[in-house]
This record gives sequence, C-alpha cells and structure tokens, in this order.
Amino acid sequence: MKPDVEINSLENLPGAALLKLPVQLAEAGAMRLVGHFKALQKSGVEAFLLDLGQTEVVTGAGLGALNHLVKESGGRLVLMDPSKKLRKLFEITGMLPPIAEGMAAAQKQLKECL
Repeated sequence: MKPDVEINSLENLPGAALLKLPVQLAEAGAMRLVGHFKALQKSGVEAFLLDLGQTEVVTGAGLGALNHLVKESGGRLVLMDPSKKLRKLFEITGMLPPIAEGMAAAQKQLKECL
C-alpha cells in the first residue's frame, strides 16, 4: 500500500497532471494532497486528473480535501474510477465533480475543461 499521492504528467495534455491517490485518504494524506495540488498550481499546472481507482477509504478530512480541490481547480478537475461507495459519498454530500471511467474517457473529459 502506497501511503502518498503519486504524481505524473499527462504527455498528451500539457498543463495537466495525474494524481494517483492512495488506498486510504485520511488526515495526513489529505493535507499532503492539498500541498501537492498547491505546488502543482504554482508550477503552472492548471488541470488535474485524480485517479481514485485504488482508493477504498476516504475520511471526513479526505472528503474535505477533495472538495477543496474541486473548488480551487475552477472546474478543471476530473475524478477517475471512483468506487460505487465513493460515488455515493459524493452524491450524499452534494459534491458532484466530473467523473470518468478509464484513462481515455478521463483525458477526453479533462481536455474539454481546458
């Protein structure tokens, strides 16, 4: 289990970054996620693809961090492959960011945000 966010560029989408989230997004991880996000923005990244494919647990702090990123991205953020459980959590909390299944669909949706 990787405890932190893995960050990669998206070669076919300049100015975008792929953030692969860990299995559990809790307090410390949520703070690191926001820190990575802010650092990427300062470096010129303007669009974000968050890979939730392996994320199983999101605490209140993790949900708060995701909500912050959705708002701060100005609509330039797509969530990729969240589980049904996470989708339901987003729905219950009223956080309805763009969601895509698979890399191709996610990149296409992110491209439309740019």
